[in-house]
Amino acid sequence: MKFWQVLAVLLVVSCPYAFGQDTIKLLRPVWQSLGGAERASIQQRYVVDVRDPAAYGLVMDNQGVDISTAGTTGGAALGGALANAAYIDRALSPSNIYSAKTQLAAGILGAIIGSSLDKPAIQQYHFRYALKLQGGEITYRESVQGDPFRHPMGMCLELATLSPAPQTLCTQTTADVRKAYLVLPSTEAIPGTQQDTVPNSQEVTVAPAVSGRVDCKLGNLAPVSTTLEKCNSIGGKPL
Repeated sequence: MKFWQVLAVLLVVSCPYAFGQDTIKLLRPVWQSLGGAERASIQQRYVVDVRDPAAYGLVMDNQGVDISTAGTTGGAALGGALANAAYIDRALSPSNIYSAKTQLAAGILGAIIGSSLDKPAIQQYHFRYALKLQGGEITYRESVQGDPFRHPMGMCLELATLSPAPQTLCTQTTADVRKAYLVLPSTEAIPGTQQDTVPNSQEVTVAPAVSGRVDCKLGNLAPVSTTLEKCNSIGGKPL
């Protein structure tokens, strides 16, 4: 989605509500299972970022193998030996004078040149993760990294990058969303009203939709209520 489209949604469509709102990540099946009144109530207080549940998995098992390779020093040793031998052969000729310092310098220079053939040590670890998807299916993902620390069992990971994701994206249910974003805390109840006398009520009263407005879908964002003209102007799709 282009930046200007996201900006248009925030400033044009949701201008009265967007400022100061937090963004919440909800799984697409969970969002779609909510009633229209429930979705409207959530959108009055939050910016909803709808995510695909197939993009996340819960770590059920992990296995690792150390595939690090040691560095080599044979090139430096060979270079130093060849330089020493060449200097001694040259120094033993009648026209040359042997010098221990010159031989040492030649050996060091040869070792430096020979070290270009050596390879540095590489620290690498190969991990294989067994991940449980939202629907219960088990899949595998592999990672090669330079440190020995792996993700523990029970952590939620984004499958594309194998990076940690919010734990709710692996275990989120409709009941969790209703409890977190729809049920008002008891401290917000107005004393003496019917809200205090109705036990276990989770109903949310939502104002009826304004005449002439439509639900506008733009990219990965949840549909928002706006006019048909504004929806078309930002490239959205009326629902």
